[in-house]
Amino acid sequence: MVCIGFCLVQPLQAQQVVPSDKEVKELAKRRAAAECKDAIFKKDCRKAEAQTLQAANEIDKIFPLALKEGKAIVAIATLDMGYKYPDAPSWENNLADHVTDTGTSVAVELGTTVEWRNIAQSDKKLIVGEERPFAKVGGSGFLLELPGKGPVKYQVYIVDPGTYRLSRITHPMPRTSLPVADGTASVDKSYVGSVDLTETIFNETKFESQWFNEQWSTRPPYQECAAVHVTAGCVELRWVYGEEYISREAGYYDVSVAVPAPGLNVGIGINGEFASFSVQASEAIVVDGFFPQPPNTRFSTADCEKTDTKSMVCDIEAVDLLYLPASSDVLHSHDYSTIGMPRFNQIIGKAQLRPLDIKARPVSKSELGAIYQLAAN
Repeated sequence: MVCIGFCLVQPLQAQQVVPSDKEVKELAKRRAAAECKDAIFKKDCRKAEAQTLQAANEIDKIFPLALKEGKAIVAIATLDMGYKYPDAPSWENNLADHVTDTGTSVAVELGTTVEWRNIAQSDKKLIVGEERPFAKVGGSGFLLELPGKGPVKYQVYIVDPGTYRLSRITHPMPRTSLPVADGTASVDKSYVGSVDLTETIFNETKFESQWFNEQWSTRPPYQECAAVHVTAGCVELRWVYGEEYISREAGYYDVSVAVPAPGLNVGIGINGEFASFSVQASEAIVVDGFFPQPPNTRFSTADCEKTDTKSMVCDIEAVDLLYLPASSDVLHSHDYSTIGMPRFNQIIGKAQLRPLDIKARPVSKSELGAIYQLAAN
């Protein structure tokens, strides 16, 4: 998909081939048609389409200006949720009394962030995440989201030049409680890093049947015939105001009810050298990515200490991440000028793959790719 805080193309389902430009444009047309289907006034829909293209054009202007000012453009590989979960429910729609393993996994990964921090300027960072568009979170968020191949898609960021190190992972962990701390470990002693666990409440949804009385509504004013001529038909109209009608019969109806569910917010700080990349001023590059597949940290409760009644910190022995290889050829295969971004199309067309400096080691294979691990020994 191509997104600018909102999506210009509907999500791609699981597939093994890269969609052609013709297919991308066709998907965009289908999405626009679907959004227009129920529009009361077609001109409103056409206006919305024009506004979408205008928004794309405004975003498009940012990229050459950023390069001119000495910034850099990074297209980084990340996990394509539409590939891994082609039919997955959203977290909000999970039933509180029947949350599937898949649903919980979706909730975790939709809320996951992967932080790459500038080693020379700790306040400069690139944070990869499904729910972190620039329009929502500001400078560390992505400006565009682009289709890839298989489990990989791309998020595009504007960053300051420098070297960026994989420094932190965060994700929610629904239906999980704090472990019992056995020790009094001090914070940040581990070479690998530490994990912060904080209790929180998630809202799940269940449906229950509730009784509702009949509901009355008022019709909008309308005209009806007030006088009929035998040969001429209706010869006089009158306005009818305030006519009431039953818009919902009395009865039992299913309604959604929010149900609080305890869980944890997990923050994994990586002290050791897992992976890094460097980018120069006025440069556009494509880089590989990493993404967690929780549970992806190993620690002992003997190495944990409570920081207050609702949180604790634990030194970690190892952290595992899914490796997502990037391909500049995939990004070059699309013509983004067809969706209102000719400037970006020129820039990304020249972007080259920048290999990561990976210090972690591959330890296993999953259905989605290789798993890399940073361990204390």
